[in-house]
Amino acid sequence: MSSSMAASPWQVGKSLQECMKQMFEGQHLTDCIFEVGEEFGYKKFIKAHSTILAARSPIFYSMFDGRISLDKKEPIKVPDMHPDAFNILLQFLYSDEVDLSTVDHLSYVILHAANVYFIDKLGNLCRTHITAELNNESVLTVLDEAMKIHDHKLIDFCKEFIASSTLGVLQEPAFCEISHEVLCTILEMNSLTISEFELFKVCIRWVCYQCKYQGLPCEAEKQKSILGRALNLIRFTSMTKQQFENFVANTGLLNGQEMHAVYRGITSKDLSMAANLGFSVKPRDKHVPLVLHRYSYYDEVSLIAGKEYKLAFRVSSHIIFKGLGLASPCLDTMYNDIQIDIKTRIDSKTTEQLYSEVVNCPRSTSTGAPVLFQISRRILLEPNILYDIRMTPYFVGKIPSTIVLAGIGGYKRISSEQIVFEFEKGSSATSVIKILYTKV
Repeated sequence: MSSSMAASPWQVGKSLQECMKQMFEGQHLTDCIFEVGEEFGYKKFIKAHSTILAARSPIFYSMFDGRISLDKKEPIKVPDMHPDAFNILLQFLYSDEVDLSTVDHLSYVILHAANVYFIDKLGNLCRTHITAELNNESVLTVLDEAMKIHDHKLIDFCKEFIASSTLGVLQEPAFCEISHEVLCTILEMNSLTISEFELFKVCIRWVCYQCKYQGLPCEAEKQKSILGRALNLIRFTSMTKQQFENFVANTGLLNGQEMHAVYRGITSKDLSMAANLGFSVKPRDKHVPLVLHRYSYYDEVSLIAGKEYKLAFRVSSHIIFKGLGLASPCLDTMYNDIQIDIKTRIDSKTTEQLYSEVVNCPRSTSTGAPVLFQISRRILLEPNILYDIRMTPYFVGKIPSTIVLAGIGGYKRISSEQIVFEFEKGSSATSVIKILYTKV
């Protein structure tokens, strides 16, 4: 064999993944080039291999299979994509790897790129990274960014968090700085763990801040103008007669006709007049379970059908156990159902069965979002008792196993809504990333 036909040193002893990565980084035998980022003020030229891209993305496949008129000798223009985000996207297509911790400032644009090119796995990794340390303050920023890129899975995740921790989120100083669009998105939610009266007072705080920020007098006319349709999203007819008369009526935000319609809805339960004026009149669901998030970091693990996974913990106060939130399968797989067994630990070898139920998978579940399984009964967990929660998964089509993005590390002690959870070491149920509960 001639020296020209011998393998180059970089291929020797390398895995397929390593060789693919080197093909991209070394720009070996590339056959297409992208001109990226003109709308961001600077352009970047990135070379790639059309066959590899087509194998990894249906969008690239359509681009290169001849249905789109394309001259691969000329740069393929992608003016509306951030150059660094696009480069990371291509790197992922070659290597199946990404370290988002080093490019945290690009998480949302990488997520947007993953959505555009239908790279579901990268999108799920971005969402996991973005929500890893979600809290009452950061959820407002995440929701705002998710709405900008129209990522409905991330929007739904934020809504779920806000629904279970409404008061804590709305009491954050950062709430006053949210956009009108984000405010309306929150007010449109049908599940919030806060009274409508308290929600109205929070909106008054928001609009007063906005008046001050815009240099406007904080008077009723200006407030109503700034609130706009947000005012109609407040469920005034869910308030008590005293709350409406003693506070809302004195703000001057409602005119005479609106006052009469809402008052009629409160006192006679005739909601038609308020509804005809554009007010939301359906009562919100306040029985939303609280959600305890167990992990900050996630990685791929195999989840085996029919295998029992254990989670052991104590709580500091009485709670009602409502269910479990499981990591979503990564590979076009769906849960069929799971069996949840709740036991009390008597000693190191003895447990006592407290409850058992097979819970069907919610059919509204979307790929990438955690799957919430709620049990049908109210199970009281008492303080300072060690509980064993056993979870046994089963998948649609009797698939024997699948890959999920499960938690790694995990918190030993977590305080949530003034309830302290203490977890035992050695829990195998890392796919159980959330605990659903309500306070007594």
